[in-house]
Amino acid sequence: MDKDFAAITLSGGWLLLACIFIVVLVALSIRLGVVVYRSRKGATHIPSAEELRGRLAQVVTIWAMAAIALLGVGIIVIGGYHASIPTGADAAAARREFVDTAKYVFAAVLPVVAAWVGSVMAFYFGKENYRAATESVAQIARQLTSQEKLGQTKAQEIGKPIEDVAPLRLGESDTTETVTLDKLEEKMRSKEPPFERLPILSATGAALMVVHRSILNDFLLKKKTAEPAKNANDYKLSDLVAEYPWLKENSFATVPPTASAAEAKAAMAQNKGCADVFITVDGTLAGTATRWITNVDLLKAAQV
Repeated sequence: MDKDFAAITLSGGWLLLACIFIVVLVALSIRLGVVVYRSRKGATHIPSAEELRGRLAQVVTIWAMAAIALLGVGIIVIGGYHASIPTGADAAAARREFVDTAKYVFAAVLPVVAAWVGSVMAFYFGKENYRAATESVAQIARQLTSQEKLGQTKAQEIGKPIEDVAPLRLGESDTTETVTLDKLEEKMRSKEPPFERLPILSATGAALMVVHRSILNDFLLKKKTAEPAKNANDYKLSDLVAEYPWLKENSFATVPPTASAAEAKAAMAQNKGCADVFITVDGTLAGTATRWITNVDLLKAAQV
């Protein structure tokens, strides 16, 4: 009688454990359903490819671990339940069979769970290092290919012909002492949108300097503060050059018509603060300018 009661009690315990297992499974399913419902109820968002990969990894990992855990618990519960049924001489053998089954399940499930956890850790923590290394290599590749592209591009193929630029050409009798700054302002505003930089050429067509709007505005603002009554027509181009001597020395570079875009970039880099290159008939400063290339033109030509 005692043995039968013990068997019934043990059987009832395993049955209770199985019921708890089912209740936990149902609760987990309900929780997941609520999360999915709330995510769909919110604002529509189209995930990127990276977000989809991350979500896929999370979903697969969570459900795989849940399935492995539930499978292991289920096997143990079923094995324990059947081990509690036999009585008498078969009870001891059933108990040993149950213990062996639990050990086998534990030995099978633990490596799988460990492998999944390791894979997830490697994915999330190794992804950033891989991305950083990939971006570094890509930047080096872009630099190399950009320089190669400039080397294969002729300077004559970029920039603008000098006749399309509408530069300020000085007359035969004009000098930096006679040209007033209001002429520069008028020339910059002659087209829409206004020029941000203005090439100034001599009567022979040789490049003299390139005046940027920021330099001209800075000069006039300083003079307006010191002498409020004076305007742009009260100052000469020579006054601007005196304030910024590098305008005549380093505001531009020159290259011959046979030069490549890479050579134009190298010539520009030799002059500090230089952002403009002129192609002249002979490549010298005294030669007639035929084409104007800016740093923006070089950047566009270097894109791959």
